[in-house]
This record gives sequence, structure tokens and C-alpha cells, in this order.
Amino acid sequence: MPGALGSKTSIGCNSLIKKGARLLTGVQDIFEELPYLKGQVAAREFVRRSDMTKGEIALVDLLAEKPMQIDQISRAAKMSVAEVMEFLLALELKGVVQELSGKRFTLAEQ
Repeated sequence: MPGALGSKTSIGCNSLIKKGARLLTGVQDIFEELPYLKGQVAAREFVRRSDMTKGEIALVDLLAEKPMQIDQISRAAKMSVAEVMEFLLALELKGVVQELSGKRFTLAEQ
């Protein structure tokens, strides 16, 4: 929906429409616009190992969406930083997690 023509808050929206922007209401709209992507896009998923503890599984589930900083992981998992560090070390040794700069962690590439 275009914004008011004279409004400064509508400049971006109106500019996109002028350049031919398409309305996207769901993932299917993306594939209709870019059919070559169909079948190419996959969500990041990790297969749990049988030797993982409940604490390790909880951290893997948290990291499945995006890399997280150690304090964020601690708060989200409702664990102390020391507990989180213990689980992350075990996951690193198993090749499941990798550390990034700034004490951020992510799932290792599979």
C-alpha cells in the first residue's frame, strides 16, 4: 500500500513500489518470484547424537537458530555461565559446536 505522497515517512515505501517491489505474504511468494531457488533452500538442522546429555541438547536447540553470546545462552538456558561453558566445551570436543569471536557460539558446519 503506498504511503501519502508528501509524507517523509512514506519515502522508502513509495520508492520501493516505484522500483517494482513485489508484495510477499509468505515463503511461497519468494519461490514464485525466484523459481530457481525452489528445492535449494534448507533450514539449518542438526541431527542429535546419542551420546549427548540433556544439557547439551538444550544448548544445541538454542544455537539452531543463530549464533549466540555466552551470556545470552546462559540466560536463555537458565544455567550458570560455568554450566554453559562445561556443556559447550563437551559439544566442541564432539564437533557439534564451534566458538566464534566475542565468546559467541554456533553449530558447527555439518
